Amino acid sequence: MSDEGPKTAYELAMERLRRKDKESGVDEDALTDAQKSAITEIRQFYKAKSTELEILHQAALRNARSREEIDQL
Repeated sequence: MSDEGPKTAYELAMERLRRKDKESGVDEDALTDAQKSAITEIRQFYKAKSTELEILHQAALRNARSREEIDQL
């Protein structure tokens, strides 16, 4: 038993997936620069979209006039 303590279900699942990838010959660093760039662009887009939605939600909460409106939001 290791000193780290018990592993979470997430950690166990990730280990299983890494082992499965290794057995099937999938290389973790096989992405091209273009693919890495596309992934970065997509992540930035959705982070901005998420931030936009959070701002709109906070504004709607500030403008809510009753507890019912807040609960609906």
